[in-house]
Order: sequence, then C-alpha cells, then structure tokens
Amino acid sequence: MASKRSNDMPLSEAINKMLHSYHLADRVQLADLKTNWEKLFGKTMSKYSKPLSLDKGQLKIYVEQAPLKMQINYNKEKVITIINDYFKIKVVNSLVIV
Repeated sequence: MASKRSNDMPLSEAINKMLHSYHLADRVQLADLKTNWEKLFGKTMSKYSKPLSLDKGQLKIYVEQAPLKMQINYNKEKVITIINDYFKIKVVNSLVIV
C-alpha cells in the first residue's frame, strides 16, 4: 500500500492554487457569475443588470434602471452574500454599481 505524500492535496484545491498563482481566479469567477447571473438573481435583475468586472474582491455591476440601482444599493450586503454563498468562499467584499 502506498503512503500518502505530504504534498498531496484534493484536485479542487490544486486548481484553486493554480488559478491564484496565475492571477486567473477573478476572471474565472466573473465568467461563472455572468453565466449564472439570471439563476442567482432572477429574470428582471438579469435583464437590466450585468456583472462587469471582479478585481480583488470588488465586483462592479452595470445597472440600466435607476429604481433597480436603488434597490441593489439598499441590498448590497444581501447581493454579496448570495454571490459568496454560490461560490462557497468569500469572492466579493464590496459592490460598485455603475
């Protein structure tokens, strides 16, 4: 029986380390977020808003309508929580609405 080496790790952890070392984690997470935006926030929000960029925990969201901007602004913490729960790690620290 082979013994487990000290540098063995789960594949998901190895992939995460690789993405971070090549500074690709934000890009991959943003692409995933764009793909699943409607699933996370519903048709109305996805019709009038979209994630633009994710950089060092700051997510920029483009929103077309003023009432929706206000609603998202009042619920920033909830939006951040939904996104972080989706990724199961803390990806977003702050939200900027443009």
